[in-house]
Amino acid sequence: MTALLPPINRVRFALIVGVATLCATGVGATLAARAEGATDAATMAVAVMVLASAAPSVFAVLPGLIKDEIWGLSVLGISAARTLLAMGAMLVLIEVAGMPNAPVVHGLLAGAMILTLAEAAAAVWQLQRREAARTPTTDPDAPAGVASSARRSL
Repeated sequence: MTALLPPINRVRFALIVGVATLCATGVGATLAARAEGATDAATMAVAVMVLASAAPSVFAVLPGLIKDEIWGLSVLGISAARTLLAMGAMLVLIEVAGMPNAPVVHGLLAGAMILTLAEAAAAVWQLQRREAARTPTTDPDAPAGVASSARRSL
């Protein structure tokens, strides 16, 4: 038994992630600016890094790169990549650039967390909507005129 699934609405996902990116950048920069030992350079670096951490989300929007069948797992992988990017950026800014710890850690963690949570929530919402719109197909073994149900009870 098979069922037809509508395509993932990648435009809606892109809009949600775009708004979340702006919010995450604002919150991250604000927390970095208000942290102890904050400098303008640290605040700007955090804002740029939070914006840059949204870059992997582009892959979830392009249908040619990720098929609908593995889209949810791809979003999970993208979130993991974002976490690694944020941690790497944190190390570079603190250890290599010599920026103060508090602004960098607070700003990057807040920004990455907001972006990851928003992206995960948007993905779950998209997948739930897709599942709810599942169209049942006719079972070839069923009597004529009887459509098979989209879900089986266990």
